[in-house]
Amino acid sequence: MSYPYYGTVPPKRRHEDEGGPRRFRFFSPTIIGLVCVGVVAGGVWMNRSVHSVMGSSTKASAKKGGLSQPTTSTIDFTLARSFYDPLPFFEDTYTSYLNYVFLKEYDAIVEPYQTMDLYFYGSTDISKANYIFQVCPEGGSASDCQEGYSYVSTDGKGTTKKGVQFECSTYSKYDMTLYSVDEDGNVLASQTGKALCLYVRRELRSLTKSDLSAYMDASYAVYSTPDEVGQKLYGEAFHNNTLIMRYHHINSAQMDSDHIHEGNGFMAQHVKLTNMFDDSVKVVDPSQSLPYWDFTIDNAEGRHPWEAIIMSAEMYGSMTLPYNLSVGFQYSRDKIDSGRIADGRWKDLKVETNWYYPDLNYGYGMLRGPWNMNPSEYITRFPFDFPNAIELPDCESHYSAFDFDDMMDFFYWNAFSPHSKTHTTFGGFFGCDKFYELVNEGVLYDETSALNVCSSWSFMVKEFWRRGYMTAKSGCEAADNVEDSYCGFECVDEHKDSMVSFVIPQFSDNINQTDLTKVRTSFKSFICDGSSGHFFTGDHLESASPADPSFWVIHPTMERLLHAKLMAGGFASESWVTDVYNDFVCEKPTCYNSTLDRTDYFEDCCYGHNENDRMFDPISGSRDVRVGPTNAETVAKTDPRSSSYSMPYIYDSFEWDHCVSQGYDFAALLDSMYAAAYDAKTGKLTPKKATKLTKEQVKVKARKQKMRERAELFKKFQEERDAKKAQQKVASAQEPPAPGPVDTSPEQKPSQQHGTKKQHGSGSSGSPAKGH
Repeated sequence: MSYPYYGTVPPKRRHEDEGGPRRFRFFSPTIIGLVCVGVVAGGVWMNRSVHSVMGSSTKASAKKGGLSQPTTSTIDFTLARSFYDPLPFFEDTYTSYLNYVFLKEYDAIVEPYQTMDLYFYGSTDISKANYIFQVCPEGGSASDCQEGYSYVSTDGKGTTKKGVQFECSTYSKYDMTLYSVDEDGNVLASQTGKALCLYVRRELRSLTKSDLSAYMDASYAVYSTPDEVGQKLYGEAFHNNTLIMRYHHINSAQMDSDHIHEGNGFMAQHVKLTNMFDDSVKVVDPSQSLPYWDFTIDNAEGRHPWEAIIMSAEMYGSMTLPYNLSVGFQYSRDKIDSGRIADGRWKDLKVETNWYYPDLNYGYGMLRGPWNMNPSEYITRFPFDFPNAIELPDCESHYSAFDFDDMMDFFYWNAFSPHSKTHTTFGGFFGCDKFYELVNEGVLYDETSALNVCSSWSFMVKEFWRRGYMTAKSGCEAADNVEDSYCGFECVDEHKDSMVSFVIPQFSDNINQTDLTKVRTSFKSFICDGSSGHFFTGDHLESASPADPSFWVIHPTMERLLHAKLMAGGFASESWVTDVYNDFVCEKPTCYNSTLDRTDYFEDCCYGHNENDRMFDPISGSRDVRVGPTNAETVAKTDPRSSSYSMPYIYDSFEWDHCVSQGYDFAALLDSMYAAAYDAKTGKLTPKKATKLTKEQVKVKARKQKMRERAELFKKFQEERDAKKAQQKVASAQEPPAPGPVDTSPEQKPSQQHGTKKQHGSGSSGSPAKGH
């Protein structure tokens, strides 16, 4: 199987990935041959044909090198994609620091396969003059040039225009020449400029209806077209979403740790994943670029998650509501399959079967997290509106993200408050009514307490599995009446007390702790004897979350935040943490090493969250094969302050006007950040470390400390368990064997069921450890 691209190192421009065979490119779109579209003759300009004005034999011919150069006058012009506002970055009066450094030498962007019109900034009145513009590939021939125009209509009441369109590869350069001509075709003035071919990521709701439809069609093709069919239709670079989803799954579903979430690598790893999907879309339709969805707009407009702009038939399909939103999807009144995508292109989209990873094949054999026993064959969403409702991330969460003066804190925290609520609210939960049992037993205070516990229970189950407190069952089949399905987990007897001890502090505000013996007994029964196993999540809230197509427009929004932060001064510290023992790298810094036969702080426990980490390879399925660029390389390539910025796209703007009415003025905040970082003497940005911690910084430090304490406790628990096992082994060896019949049958190895035996990696402390 061939490998996908991973984003883009544009060909013939930026540095190549270093080290090993170059089978991955996280940074390069499909290379498209340059094809020039001829000038369309036609139209009327002052009763003359366009051809007579622009033809090679006329005074105003724009043939490359064929015009005399009259005195140049300065006109602030650029190119703008048809039906869209011009980008602000090229206006002469645009002095904002919110810009891409490498664009300063250019006057326009040429978007691949898109019609680009002439646009004048400022006070230029194009309704009173006639212009011809020429765009030529740098170093190309005259036949490669294209011409467009903007001229006064016959009635003098408007303008008629024609744009240019290039099938360009990113970072191709163009020379532009603008001619002002009179009604007889005489050149009055001319001006030159430079343009660069790049994609532009725009906010999803700003797309025209036709562009939105084209993007959704291309995205759907990536999901619905098998690799072998797609590669015949679109070329060998095509990859179905299943492969890209497997990158996410195999790196986040491991037993020892989540290698792309819950740590410093979150941002970089998701930039890589997002760009892989974007490249696949471009293989299907090279005119399209992944948009971003600013979900803070939906929140500011008062939209609930199920009312979000993207949850519509035109975009990613509507969400079906449960019988009672205030308690969510429940066995007593709702159907599991009602959570499937209701309409549009993605209607009834199904889950992939796990044909790929025996070590991660649990439950019903579908490509889902080992801790998610969802029996539905469909991609499911289970919206809810609990008393303490989780809404989409708001303006405050993004505004506060700019407070961080340490890049590692910024990367880590953006996985949570500014972003994770989208997955929680779209994935949701099924079966919270099972927690009412604990209310009836007097363990939880009331229904609200039950819903509070339920809304965090999926994270508890994941921890139970990762800590080895329970094993996931496998080989289950969904019942004809899917609500009757049950697979679940098996508790490990020796860990039951530890498991309950882990649960109680997490929900202390909801648990009636008057009788702790009763609490412990009830939770053991609830978790180990069945009821907890009936609870599960929707597909947005687990390790194979890219199965839901709405996944892909979420994370570019976080990268846009990063770009703005870097443009406005950056961080006082941009160093990657290297000491996993004394500093924070990820939430699971301790794991089991089979060679040393102990649990400790090993480098590979946090693999995926370090500066030079890559990704586990989903094709071989081996943790020992790491692919793609490093995290540090990815961050460097998406740094807008760098002349070596290497993404095939830029973001359209850095404005959050919708947040002003909420009391969050992003423009003023970014201005103050830039002013504080700017050193007038050196002309450089030198951001200062905060003298007082902000609310968000306090939260992050508290969470990191909590994770450190958990890791220490887990290490201690493992050491005590290992010591106990060693004692039992010694005692067993000293006991005489019990007499019994002699077995003369051939030796047979007992069969092993997946999920019943923890598996461990091999190697030294530098090798990955499966399990714990």
